[in-house]
Amino acid sequence: MTTFWRLPNFRLSLAVLLTLIGINLGILPWSGIRIDGHNLTTVAYAVVPCFFMAAFAAFVMHRLADDDHVIARGLSRAAASLFDLTTAGPVMIVFGVAIVVASYLVITLGMPFQDDAYAAMDRALGLDWVEALKWANSDPRLTHVLFYAYASAMAQLGIMVVVLSVVGDSRGLWEYLVIIMLSALLTLLTSGAFPALAPFHHFQPDPSLHQAMDAIKPDVARSFVPDLLALRDGTFGVLDLRHADGLICFPSFHCIMGLSFVYATRHMRYLFWPMAVLNGIMIVATVPIGGHYFVDIIAGFAYFAATVAVVDHINGEIPFWRRWRLGAADAAANAKSPERPQPDIGGLPEVAA
Repeated sequence: MTTFWRLPNFRLSLAVLLTLIGINLGILPWSGIRIDGHNLTTVAYAVVPCFFMAAFAAFVMHRLADDDHVIARGLSRAAASLFDLTTAGPVMIVFGVAIVVASYLVITLGMPFQDDAYAAMDRALGLDWVEALKWANSDPRLTHVLFYAYASAMAQLGIMVVVLSVVGDSRGLWEYLVIIMLSALLTLLTSGAFPALAPFHHFQPDPSLHQAMDAIKPDVARSFVPDLLALRDGTFGVLDLRHADGLICFPSFHCIMGLSFVYATRHMRYLFWPMAVLNGIMIVATVPIGGHYFVDIIAGFAYFAATVAVVDHINGEIPFWRRWRLGAADAAANAKSPERPQPDIGGLPEVAA
C-alpha cells in the first residue's frame, strides 16, 4: 500500500486543511452568514464513496503484494492509482468547499478596499488595465481563446489529480496538492486583509470596450461585486456554493493555479509543453477576462515561488531554483561529454508501494 501518510506533503496538506476549517469555525458564528445545508449533503455524497473505494483498493494491493504474475502486477498498479485518486480527491473536495466558504467569511471582517492602491501600483509600472481590456476584446477569436483558457482552471484543478494518480506518482500528487492548498491559504489571508472590488468596478469602462466578452458570458469578471458589497453591508444571507463566485483579487489565485499545473507536469514531456502554453494563455487572460490588476499577477508569481520554496524546505529538498540551475548546468556538461552520468539532485526517496 502507498504509505502516503508518511509524506511530509500529506501532513502539511492536513495541517493546512485543519487551519482553514479552524478559520471558518472561528468567523462563521459572527458573520451573519448561513451555509445552505444541501451543499454539505452534496459534499458527503461525493466524499463518502471515495473512502469505500480507497478501502477496496487497499485490500487489492494487500492481497496482490507478493504476487509476481504480470496480471497481478497490473491489477496492483491499477489499485494503487485508484487508492491515490480516492484519498487525494476527497481532500481536494473538502478543501475546495472550505476555501470558498472562507473567501466569503473574510470579507465580513470589513477591511478597507485597496483598489486605489492596486491601480496606483499598475500606473507606477506603466501598465494600463483599460488598454488590456480593449486588446482582449479587439477580435472575437482572441476573446474566445482567452475566455476558455481562463475558464479551464477549475477543470485542470481536478484533471491534474487524476493524471498524477493514473501515472502512479504519489509523491508528485501530494506535492501538487500541498502547493495548491498552502498557496490558497496564503492568498485567502492576504485577500481578506487587503480586499478589492477589482478593476471593472474601479475603472467603470465603457460597455463598448467589453462587448466581445459579454457576448460569451454577460457580467464576466464583475458578477461577484453584488455578493462582495452585500457581505460588507451585512445583507448577505445564505451561502449556496452552487452559485458562489470568486472574491479573491490580490494576489491572483488563477495565476498561482496556472503555475502549479505547469510545475506538476515538469517531469511529463508529453504534457509539460501543452500545459505551459494553455496556462501561459490563462495567466495572460487573468488581467482582462478575470478582471485582475496587473499587480495581482505579479504577486501571484511571488506567492507561487514562496510556496514552492516552503514545500521544498519542509521536504528537505534542494530549492527549486537551484535544481533548475543544476539541471541546466548538467545539460550543458552532457552536451560536451555525453558519457557523463546524470547527477542525483532529488529530495526524498520514492515512496514504497
